[in-house]
Amino acid sequence: MDNINDIFAKRLKLARKRAKLSMDELCSIMKPNVSKQTISKYEAGKCMPSGLLMMSLAKALKVDIDYFARPFDFNIDDLNISFRKKASVGNKDLESLKVGIQDDIERYLEVETILGLKPIVLEPLTASTLSTSDDMRRMARLLRDRWGLGDNPILNVQELLESKGIKVILTKGAAGFDGVSGVIKKDNSYYSVVVLNPSIEMCERRRLTAMHELGHLLFNDSFGEELTPKDIEKLCNAFANEMLFPESVARYWFEGKRQIHLPELKNCQQNYGISIEAIVYKLHELDIINDARYKMFSILKNTKLLFKQAVRTSRFKETDSMRLEAMVYKAMAEGLISKERAAVLLNKPMTDVEYNMETI
Repeated sequence: MDNINDIFAKRLKLARKRAKLSMDELCSIMKPNVSKQTISKYEAGKCMPSGLLMMSLAKALKVDIDYFARPFDFNIDDLNISFRKKASVGNKDLESLKVGIQDDIERYLEVETILGLKPIVLEPLTASTLSTSDDMRRMARLLRDRWGLGDNPILNVQELLESKGIKVILTKGAAGFDGVSGVIKKDNSYYSVVVLNPSIEMCERRRLTAMHELGHLLFNDSFGEELTPKDIEKLCNAFANEMLFPESVARYWFEGKRQIHLPELKNCQQNYGISIEAIVYKLHELDIINDARYKMFSILKNTKLLFKQAVRTSRFKETDSMRLEAMVYKAMAEGLISKERAAVLLNKPMTDVEYNMETI
């Protein structure tokens, strides 16, 4: 087990990475001033700061002082975190994201521990080798049947995943990060985690990302060995699309139609919480519309601004998961934590916690 010096050293380095600060930059905002050499010694575990400097570090890095002493309960590298390739995304963005995800998961699991909650294990879905989009749609239909969804719309994806034992974590990240998933181990228990970027404005995209990550959680060990990472991403998208917008629904509404009007697509978007682009892509993949019609859709989208805006407008509303907040206020109501600790666990100002403590 790491000693207090080692824990502090690791936490300091992680907090600095989350803030995207070099040692020199951290030194420049510290009051009282410290040297880069001193920060280097702290991060190497060679010495510890005084109480005053500890508070100054916490303030500069925008963390609570208890953060520096929090033990490490799991390995964040168990989650394979990556960005879609974008020139604007650098190593600092990735490192900051990893630290942010670790902090958010730690606070979530701490609240569950305080309340004495045991993890719900995500029930696996037995699958033979999966290599095609048809395979993934079949698995999505099996899962929909198991979860009693039928062909009905999923009103709230995050709440559905939480009810099945998946921790839904919201961690802000740079453009290029939509979501990530994985299984982490803490105290001999395993936790399935889906991390979503709440900065994504389009609700339909967040919902598709959540279901995409569910595909990874359930089937990462079942994909054919010949598949490339890009192939696997495509298969997880097919699974996500089928979970949100079943093939049977697509065929019922659109199969055999010589023309499909925008209001019809909007209606499906509003009811099933999936983007028009994803709907049309599925219609093409199912051969409900041919190559020429799909190409015409792409041309219209790229040449007519009003059409493009209509296609990319979000029309579905879904609230983010409130489970963490509900657990924190439950723990506070039962006298298990103070309002100060509640503010730390929620990563919110004390004034927000005090406002929400009002009762009726």
